[in-house]
Amino acid sequence: GRIARLSDRDLRSALDRNTAEIREAQAKLRMLEAGPSTHEVGVAQAAVRSAQEMAIYAQQRYDRTKSLIEERVLARNKLDEMREMVVTTTGNLEEARARLNAVLNSVRPEQIEATRAQIERLETERAYIDAQMDMLEILTPVAGIVGTPSLQLRDLRRQLIKKGDVVARVLDARAMTAEISIPEREIAAVKVGQPVELMVHAYPGVPVRATVVAISVAAVSELTGSQLALPWASSSSQKPGTLLVRAELDQNPLVLSPG
Repeated sequence: GRIARLSDRDLRSALDRNTAEIREAQAKLRMLEAGPSTHEVGVAQAAVRSAQEMAIYAQQRYDRTKSLIEERVLARNKLDEMREMVVTTTGNLEEARARLNAVLNSVRPEQIEATRAQIERLETERAYIDAQMDMLEILTPVAGIVGTPSLQLRDLRRQLIKKGDVVARVLDARAMTAEISIPEREIAAVKVGQPVELMVHAYPGVPVRATVVAISVAAVSELTGSQLALPWASSSSQKPGTLLVRAELDQNPLVLSPG
């Protein structure tokens, strides 16, 4: 079950930025695939037609002037003026044709491939961010009871959690055990595997069935208070002159909490 959720502020900001970049790259790709606009091509073609008409006109004026000079109607210096006009209009026509060619070939296949690669990279980043968002939920693999005090959990709000940090301890309520101090004189009646019934002060009259799973092999001295060091023994469970018995509850009645 879910026990906590990490803040998604930084990831949400990265996700929004990534989404905007993907949209921008996709719009650029559509524009590249569509090629130059009809307006751009039309303007360039009109410039070529205009320059061509001017060049033809200049050439006709030159030819006419040359003819008149040969007939001695005009002075020869007029021919130089017409020749200069032909050179100028011819240069303008070449520039207009170059601009039209640039418009028609403004989109290269390499530009389209580069933009597609950019979109693939951004989508990979998006998948990574989505995966990180899915990992913000802190889940416990077992059903149980959160043993971490509520005050301690509240103190974790807006705190930096590093990898490996303990957020909360979840106690498996389905496999609870009880540690019982049995007087030494009565321990002979207790056997491992023996079914027992436990009574809880908080719920009088509600027996809890359990099975003995371990018995300590030495009693605590009433004089010294020295205690047998067992891995499962609690420092506060065993009393002088007693032995510790561990019993595993057959089924948690859901009225008991670990601790």
